Amino acid sequence: MHWRLGLIDSGADRVPLLAAARFDADGGRGAAGDDPTGHGTRIARLLADARPGLEFVLAQVFESGKPTSAAAIAAALDWCRAEGANLLHLSLGLAADRAPLAAAVARAVEAG
Repeated sequence: MHWRLGLIDSGADRVPLLAAARFDADGGRGAAGDDPTGHGTRIARLLADARPGLEFVLAQVFESGKPTSAAAIAAALDWCRAEGANLLHLSLGLAADRAPLAAAVARAVEAG
């Protein structure tokens, strides 16, 4: 199977990307920037090494170590799906359940 991975993280420097966008706290979209924490870059490298030929769609939801929002993550999930991602990777945590995020996950599961 051909894998197109939607990576929702802090960015990914020096990783070949099919598409990239940055999502703000309100779920707005703009141009992706540098990876301020290095976390997304490390995750992308690990995944690329484990699965050569993996295609990346990058949704940057963290900037300068600041927290993100459920709305930004939900918008990033929807955008990754629209960009053809058939696998999603998020390594983040939330203090409580968030309805917009739960709805976006349900849409992704329903879409396969």
